[in-house]
Amino acid sequence: MHAVILMIHDIKEESIGGGSHKHHKHEEPEKRKKPVIRGLLGLAVLKLLREKRMFGAEIEREIIRRFDLKLPPGLIYVLLKKFEEKGLVKSEWQTEESPPKKVYSLTEKGEKFLKCATEKLRKLEKMLHFLLQD
Repeated sequence: MHAVILMIHDIKEESIGGGSHKHHKHEEPEKRKKPVIRGLLGLAVLKLLREKRMFGAEIEREIIRRFDLKLPPGLIYVLLKKFEEKGLVKSEWQTEESPPKKVYSLTEKGEKFLKCATEKLRKLEKMLHFLLQD
């Protein structure tokens, strides 16, 4: 299980900009639950933006609808900001509506990153399938 958590953690580090998370060799997997979920959440945001341009609130509603998650206030915007800083997404102000809103879209760099992360997840999926068999 430790290897599985580390694989997801690697994806998480890439997807939301990493950080100085130091994990001890004997740390319980439950203590890493939030970084794992947050990393997968980041990938879900990128995948949604692959489908179409979206507002932050629209992304948040779709994540809640699809995955039945309770999200901390502002988390989606934190992810979007980090993704924009890394060049994975771009935003533009849509001023036709009042008040103006930022609409986000996936960049070419974001598309490449998502493809790479998806390949890692497919390997993880095979491992999980093996581990979950009776």
